Amino acid sequence: MKSTRYTISTHKQGTREWLKDRLGCVTGADVAALYTPGRAKGTDSEARTGYMRQLVLERLDVPTDSGSFLSRDMAWGIATEPLARLALEATTGYRVREAGFCRLRRYAAGCSVDSFIFGDEVDTKRLGISEIKCPKSKTHLAYLEARGVPEIYVPQITHNLWVTGAQFCKFISYDPRFPPAMRMLLVHVERDEAAIKAHEALVLQFLMETDALERKLRLNAA
Repeated sequence: MKSTRYTISTHKQGTREWLKDRLGCVTGADVAALYTPGRAKGTDSEARTGYMRQLVLERLDVPTDSGSFLSRDMAWGIATEPLARLALEATTGYRVREAGFCRLRRYAAGCSVDSFIFGDEVDTKRLGISEIKCPKSKTHLAYLEARGVPEIYVPQITHNLWVTGAQFCKFISYDPRFPPAMRMLLVHVERDEAAIKAHEALVLQFLMETDALERKLRLNAA
């Protein structure tokens, strides 16, 4: 799939090469750091400042431990995700395709969608994306009770829709340990242009400050 908006890496998600593709970029997985209570009051939160410093370190080619830790729950999620993708295809009949890191051509930002979706029940020509979570069983149960997208994943979904230009996202929580009828929660998220525009402004402001910090450090060291 070709796009004039972004490039798509050929490297598989989770590989060392894929991690290199993401260096110095605002990604969907970490963009929630920009959505902080402190920012609304005119001050930076610890999460936002820490994320900015992380990106600068990556741009300076200073090794960090970002992305190197793999917990038992994370390993479960990685192993189970292909099953969730198959369940999505079987349940909906969508044409689903995996992809590498999508990096915007104009900005240091991108995302790794869990899959692209070609067509949905509204229009077979629409482009969508999926956001798949395979959490602990207690967490999956809570998602089933709520029947909506957990708030912590809203920034990630908004970011991925912004980067890809997709018209919708299918949020999925999947746990094969549940009875068949409860294994998958599927929530449709339609693109919200107002939210996308506000998100873009937030990211571009963050990138401007990150670029300024990087320039300052390089000038001081010259």
